[in-house]
Amino acid sequence: MGVNVIEADGQRSLDKGNGRGDAGDVFGSADLKHLDGAHSEKVRAALCNISLTADSVTLDIYVSRQTCPEMVSASAVSPATAAQTGIVGGAELVIEGTLENAGTNFFNDLHLVVRGADGSEIPVTSPVAQDAATPLPDPPDQSLEGQPQSSSPSRLPDLLGKKVIVRGDLQRLIQKGTGMTETLRIKELQVLGD
Repeated sequence: MGVNVIEADGQRSLDKGNGRGDAGDVFGSADLKHLDGAHSEKVRAALCNISLTADSVTLDIYVSRQTCPEMVSASAVSPATAAQTGIVGGAELVIEGTLENAGTNFFNDLHLVVRGADGSEIPVTSPVAQDAATPLPDPPDQSLEGQPQSSSPSRLPDLLGKKVIVRGDLQRLIQKGTGMTETLRIKELQVLGD
């Protein structure tokens, strides 16, 4: 059993023995270290820590994410930029902005958004328990850059108003007062310096 690599340009140079890749191929450059959702091919997995030698290629493959863990901060865009790229449901996004409640209050009109510096926003799910008395479940992922999430605030009131980077996938969810809305379901969150 083997693996057949098909180049993005479709010329099948590797199969024909015409070289190890050229400028039209994802792996045409020895400089490539990561191939994830931020790359022009828009892959639905993350190929990370790519190392090429004369005899082999080694890499880490993540099928549960589209952004390499060490590249999350560098991949962050504003909500306005994300909206301009025509992101479709289920796609992974990495957004930078301030976590805010766009609703009228915290208790019965909670409407969480990440707001960019330009005022654009994207609705998001709650990254943590909203009630201070509710014990938190184990975190779903490591936080960005592989650091444990325990260094971040663990209650929603402690996160509101903070500048954050969030990674998640876009889902159509029902939002109170607006109906079905494209909402970022948060999988990772990093609080940036105050």
